[in-house]
Amino acid sequence: MQTDVLEGVRLSPQQSHVWLLEQSDKSGAYRAQCAILLEGSLEVGLLKRAVALAVQAHSIFRTTFHYRAGMVLPIQVVTPDRSFVWREVNLGGGREKDLDAAVDELIKQERSFQFDLRQGPVLTSSLFEVSSERHLLVVTLPALCADMTTVANLADELRNTYADLISDGDLEQINDSDGIEYIRIAEWQNEMTEEEGPERAYWFENDFSELISVTLPFENKSFTGLAFEPDSLSVIVNSFTVDGISALVQRYQTSTSHFILACWQLLLWRLTGQADIVVGAGSDGRNYDELQGAFGPIAKYLPIRSRLDSSQKFDRLLRHCTQASEKNSRFPEYFSWEHFSGADDTGGPGFFPFLYEYQGQSLE
Repeated sequence: MQTDVLEGVRLSPQQSHVWLLEQSDKSGAYRAQCAILLEGSLEVGLLKRAVALAVQAHSIFRTTFHYRAGMVLPIQVVTPDRSFVWREVNLGGGREKDLDAAVDELIKQERSFQFDLRQGPVLTSSLFEVSSERHLLVVTLPALCADMTTVANLADELRNTYADLISDGDLEQINDSDGIEYIRIAEWQNEMTEEEGPERAYWFENDFSELISVTLPFENKSFTGLAFEPDSLSVIVNSFTVDGISALVQRYQTSTSHFILACWQLLLWRLTGQADIVVGAGSDGRNYDELQGAFGPIAKYLPIRSRLDSSQKFDRLLRHCTQASEKNSRFPEYFSWEHFSGADDTGGPGFFPFLYEYQGQSLE
C-alpha cells in the first residue's frame, strides 16, 4: 500500500498560537488587511501585475497548511502556485457619505473571506473604483501568513513596483535579494523559544499566570462559545490634547507609545480595582536589520506588568512602562506565550486579558 509523504516545515510560535485560536472558536476573524487609496489615473492591468509579482517574490503568499489525523498543528508547505484572488468592483459614484459607508461595509466583507488554507490561494485583492480618479485596493490575508508590518511592507512594495511598471512594463520579477523566506524565520523563531539561556530565562522571572483571569466590570460571560467578532471604535483626539501629550513625552524623555501604555494601565487599574496588572504590548519582532523588510507573522505581544496604588504618581508609572518596554525589546524572539499558560476556560489556548498596540501615523 502506497503512503503519501507529507513534507513541510513546522509552524512558527506566532502561527501556532493563531492556529489554536482559530480551531477553538471557528470564527475566521484572524486576518491581516490593508486598504490603499489610489488617486489619479490608474493602469489597472499594471496594478494587478504588481500584486502578481509580490506573490511570486514572497513565499509566505504561496504557503498552504496541511495536517493529518492525530496532528495538533499542521505543517506549512511552500507551493509553486502563484495564484491569488483578484476582483474589481465599480461603486458607481454617488454621494460621498454613502460611498464611505459602502466602502466600510465592503472592507468588512473582505475580512470575512473564507480562505482554503490547504489549497490556497491565501491572498485576496479587491479593487474598488470610487471614481475614474479614485480607487481603493484592499488586500487581505489570513493571520497565519501576515502581521500588520507585513501588510505595511506589502503596501510600500506595491507602490514601488507599480511605479517601476509604469516606467518599464517588461519588469519580470521583484528584486528581493535581501529578503528572508518565512520558513527560515519560522524555524529560527522555534529555535529561539526552545533554547536554554539567560535570554529565555528573562521571561520566566515573573509568574503572571494568576493575572490572566482578570476581567472588566460588567464583562458579559454569556457570550462564551460564540464566534469571535472583533470591532473597533474610532475617537478623534483634539489638537490641544495632542500638544499636551507631546509636551509630557518630551519632558519625561519617553515616547508617545509608552505614554499611552501607562494611561491604558492606569485606566485598567481604575476599572478592575486590580492593583497588579499585566498587559500584552505589541512588538513587531523585527529587531534585526535582516528582518525589517520581512514578510510573514513575526510580531508578538510581550508582557508588561505593573503594580499600581493610589499613592503612586503617574510619572513613576510612566518610567516603569518605558523601562519595561525597552527591556522587553531586547529579547522578543525568546518569548512564547504557550510556555506561560495553558488553555483558557473555553478550551482555547488562552491569552493576555488586555492588549495594547501603538502604530504611529504620518500626517503628510
